[in-house]
Amino acid sequence: MLFIKTLCCLLILFYDMQVLCDTNCPSIQQTARLVYECPKSEVEWNEAATRMNCKYIMQNCLQQSQYKYHCALNVFLNESWELCSIMKYMLGYCMEYNVEGQRIQNNYHRKCLVLNPPCPIRYKSTEAHKYQSCYTKVKKNSLLTSILSETTLKLVVTTNSNKDKNQNGDLQRVWIIVVTSIVFVGIVAVIVYIRWRRKKRNRLRNRSKRLFLKAPMTSFIEKPLY
Repeated sequence: MLFIKTLCCLLILFYDMQVLCDTNCPSIQQTARLVYECPKSEVEWNEAATRMNCKYIMQNCLQQSQYKYHCALNVFLNESWELCSIMKYMLGYCMEYNVEGQRIQNNYHRKCLVLNPPCPIRYKSTEAHKYQSCYTKVKKNSLLTSILSETTLKLVVTTNSNKDKNQNGDLQRVWIIVVTSIVFVGIVAVIVYIRWRRKKRNRLRNRSKRLFLKAPMTSFIEKPLY
């Protein structure tokens, strides 16, 4: 019995420690920062990794040892970001950092086979520095324009949808306030009317009692004798 209690206490303590670690573990976005360019060699990569010290940054995470230094271009291929992330395998595409999604992922606009020199069909994200053709930044070209157009279109549609939802929500809130106010005023009016009726009834009842009590007394008053 004592063994079971001890085991339960240990399990609860371990669970609490896990929750505490998950709560204090920084997100990938919190570790990410803009840099001028990503490392171009293994030596530069290791120096940047030592300087960033992901092991220290992610010390409160359950998978602390799995977080490694990464450096990648963003989805628009015009910014370099370094961050701490768990290693992933890139499958036939260059690596990119999705700022909004807060993750390292395949850049489906840059296929390994069409690059010069090409990157492998499968490689570790922590070894991306070996394939410098993936780190070529672009200016506003057809690729970037198409990405921006798609993103802008989604933003416009989302914004208009949100505006309609907000307008409908505001109208609903106004109607709720109006109906609630009418109901509240009606309830108050009913309560006031009931109290007024009760007071009036009590006043009439008290007057009737007083008249009733006075009536017998006057009937027994002796008349003077002449």
